[in-house]
Amino acid sequence: MKLSTLGIDLGKTFHLVGMNQCASPAPAVGKSTDFTRRKFLAAAGASALSFWTISCARSSIKPGSVSTTTDLNLMRGCNTDFVGDYQAAGITVSGVRHYCAHNTVPSVWPTRPTDPNTTVFMCVSIYPNVSTLLSGGYDSQLTSFLQGAQPKDMLNCWHEASSMSYTDGTGHLLTSTDQCKMLTYLQKFVKAQGSPVVVGAIEVPQWGTSSAWMSSQLDFYGLDIYQNQESDPVSTLNVWWDQVVTNGYGSSVATIAVCECNCDNAASRPCYFYDVANWLRSQTRSGPSCFLTYWNPNGPMSGPWLSTDTATINELKNIGNGNYNNPGGC
Repeated sequence: MKLSTLGIDLGKTFHLVGMNQCASPAPAVGKSTDFTRRKFLAAAGASALSFWTISCARSSIKPGSVSTTTDLNLMRGCNTDFVGDYQAAGITVSGVRHYCAHNTVPSVWPTRPTDPNTTVFMCVSIYPNVSTLLSGGYDSQLTSFLQGAQPKDMLNCWHEASSMSYTDGTGHLLTSTDQCKMLTYLQKFVKAQGSPVVVGAIEVPQWGTSSAWMSSQLDFYGLDIYQNQESDPVSTLNVWWDQVVTNGYGSSVATIAVCECNCDNAASRPCYFYDVANWLRSQTRSGPSCFLTYWNPNGPMSGPWLSTDTATINELKNIGNGNYNNPGGC
């Protein structure tokens, strides 16, 4: 993500695009309004963030029993800019979030970070021109691009499209129909290539807003979740589980993933991260998924990485090592 001049975590204006429905749209449930944090911030400014910060009533995990396979396929880490900070603090990094350049498709998979303790897998977003992708104009680049991918890598296009008012390189304003068609095209193309990559959507956490921008039967459904809007992340994740798994909007192997996560209040981070990561490893679907934090020193939704915040670092060490015994007392 790029920084805006306002210091917000996103590089686009936050007006919602027309909500054209995809084929077989998911029902809008969960929140009583589609008034997202991004629309709110655009209207009221970053100072209004306190509006979202409420006491956290913690819900029970819905998916069920813990699966060892699920935890093995759960990549844990951060945006690529902060891998060095994580490792300097002794946190194992098994996954990273990467954002490619806009209005093209790379011909080479992004450089994969290394970690002394494990293989690092990647959750990657690409930003193609709509008409070029759907007409097959990027097929040769995609074929080459996928050669560098590994099993458990995750691929998405135009993340959080529902709230970003994206315009591609041709001047075309993305619609929900465009986004659904692109996600479906990518998934079919990847499978036809025999690539191990899973293809999915990455959206804002309000299902009622996001569902129209996510095609059905994808491999994963990801959300970017921040405490200043979603104070009870387990409740939000349970809604996504109901829609994707219980109601069958996703494929028979579809997982829920968290592709960005953070708190603007540093004191809340350890338990917030624990709640999200513990939910993700508890889902009974065992395909690739991720728990990835996002850090931005100028962003009010995430805040800076604090090398002296031992409570957060210790919790992230536990998560990185697959320790969910709640040693931090959350």
